[in-house]
Amino acid sequence: MNSEKPKMEDSKVMEFAHSVLAAIPARPLKPATERLYELTGQLYYADAERALDTTSKRSYYLRKAALTYFATGKLRDAVQAGNAKDAAHALRVLAKFTSGVTQSECATEMPACPLQNPQRRASKRSSLRGLPANWRQVMLEAMRDSTVGPALLLMAATGVRPSEVVNGVAVTPIAGGARVVVQGTKTDREHGQPLRIFEVQSELAVLLAQGGERLIKVDRANQISVEAGRIGRKLFGCRGSASVSAYSLRHAFASDLKAAGMSGKVISAILGHAAEDTKKHYGHPRQARMPIRAELVHAARPVRSVRASTPSQKVTL
Repeated sequence: MNSEKPKMEDSKVMEFAHSVLAAIPARPLKPATERLYELTGQLYYADAERALDTTSKRSYYLRKAALTYFATGKLRDAVQAGNAKDAAHALRVLAKFTSGVTQSECATEMPACPLQNPQRRASKRSSLRGLPANWRQVMLEAMRDSTVGPALLLMAATGVRPSEVVNGVAVTPIAGGARVVVQGTKTDREHGQPLRIFEVQSELAVLLAQGGERLIKVDRANQISVEAGRIGRKLFGCRGSASVSAYSLRHAFASDLKAAGMSGKVISAILGHAAEDTKKHYGHPRQARMPIRAELVHAARPVRSVRASTPSQKVTL
């Protein structure tokens, strides 16, 4: 009788493993994200408890996502090999980091980050606090002869992302400003705007238009970020935990749009979002420093009023 017990337990583990794999939805990842998850998963998979050894929510959620992805792959391998021991370990890791998998020895409902006294991450929006009203003009003047000067002027005038400048942004002068055609990034799984066209009229947009009709492009987004961070620290230093970066220009542009009283959906589309609530993370009307007018000409996707939620499946052992 006793000799049959381990076999019965193994059988239950494998049966449960099959049901878990069937309930986990396929999630395509970008190659860079997949590599990051693989490397992170390898670091923590053997002792998943070490993933909690951090005070950063950002690090925790990266490790959580990586371990969930990595453990799912390990569980799939164990099921194919018929290895109940490896499957049991994969299930324990999933149970610790995934609310849809429950085992008796692991509590899995995690409505909030379990870290004790996590450090708050400084938001990009906070980098605008305490800056002079003309900080963008000062920064752009200091970078006028830089190879990324045109890209930073584009970001300041239109709020595009550094990664979108890598794709190339077409600029056409108009009266009082410029029209831009943006091939969007962050557009997988129906997120974001793959293509958006809009017009901007402002002091910075006039400066952008003075360069004439052209395509502004850089080889790497990091070119803009590194140079903007360097000159930002040189000119304005650090205020608390925040310092001026390339993304500060995007937040400042969003602040100007919000202060201009434009509709939330139009602001979201201009910023390259497909969900209206995403704009709340960018800028604030109180941080506006420049009069602006903007008009959305085209957005590839309609802007959703509320982000759609997908009901989770739950498997319990």
